[in-house]
Amino acid sequence: MKKIIYSLLIALILPFSALAQTQEAGDIYKIWTNPVVYNFDEQVSWYFDLTGTTFTQGQDIYIWIWSPTEPDAGNWENSSDFAKLTYVEEMIWRFDLTPTLYFNQTPDQIAASAGFWLRLKDKAGTLQSGVSNVPITDFSGFAGSGEQFKQYPEKFYINEPMSILFNSKLLENFEGATSVHMHAGLNNWEIQQEYQAWLPEIVEKTKLVDIGNGIYRKDIIPAEYFNAPEGYVMNVINFLFVKDDWAATSPDYILYAPDVPIPPDPVLSFFPLKVSVNDFLIITRLNNLPGQRLSYSLTGGSTNITGEFTGNMESQKAFINLLGNFGSMDITKLSVSIKDQLNNVIFEGDLPLVKKD
Repeated sequence: MKKIIYSLLIALILPFSALAQTQEAGDIYKIWTNPVVYNFDEQVSWYFDLTGTTFTQGQDIYIWIWSPTEPDAGNWENSSDFAKLTYVEEMIWRFDLTPTLYFNQTPDQIAASAGFWLRLKDKAGTLQSGVSNVPITDFSGFAGSGEQFKQYPEKFYINEPMSILFNSKLLENFEGATSVHMHAGLNNWEIQQEYQAWLPEIVEKTKLVDIGNGIYRKDIIPAEYFNAPEGYVMNVINFLFVKDDWAATSPDYILYAPDVPIPPDPVLSFFPLKVSVNDFLIITRLNNLPGQRLSYSLTGGSTNITGEFTGNMESQKAFINLLGNFGSMDITKLSVSIKDQLNNVIFEGDLPLVKKD
């Protein structure tokens, strides 16, 4: 708290003549970063939305920042070129920097500071924003959390930056990875960004950033990353991580967008519990994903049968006449495979059979 108060006081230490000539433009409407999480020795872009201020579209705007250090000290009335922001669009400006280089401090020194406190201004210092600070997202606890992945921010949106961290050390088959990639889709893989290891541009697009200690990061704006059409509604992001050229994969992961209720876990059941080749088998799966369609394959001896489930997201069922297909066979088990329309495996295993009467 003392550091923050000190930083706010420093904002007022300007020559009296400069203060007298400076007009207030209003407070910065919104600030965000891309990546959302980053090490202080990595390049980052800070974004400033100046909607509602008296700055004008496309105007030359400069950053005057005094914490952790004051790189443009003494130049309030004639800002340096290195402090100039880049105009993006619609009252949004961007400032690119590597914090350790810009502030001439180590990551530890920056972490121990009061944060990034600033004003935005015109070159001559005649118009300034209110005092504000760039948010810093603390991800230091992720490595020891036991979580395989985590998204930042917690509430993510289709047109805004997000970062996904992946702890490869929790998966033995990722040891020694030279690169990690994201194979992903929106809304149960309706729109996909596949990892295609034979296409250099896709390899680069899907590659995660190695931020050390077995932690990798993927930075995306979902609408851009998946090339979603305008107005597309994102409910979930489906993804998995891939080691090198498909040498290993993580489990399938899913992220539910804000305000989308997280459904209960799927439940798969077989009826009757003790089944013979004389029976009628019913396979039920509750709590399916939106748009998910299931099919089955049953193999007994040299005979294989396939079919589709019927139903909806809440409940899908398959009704299988075992007597008509396997009744003449002396078999002790059926090999069962259940997949969805995208070839995702729902179940693979053997169903033991009791002796027929």
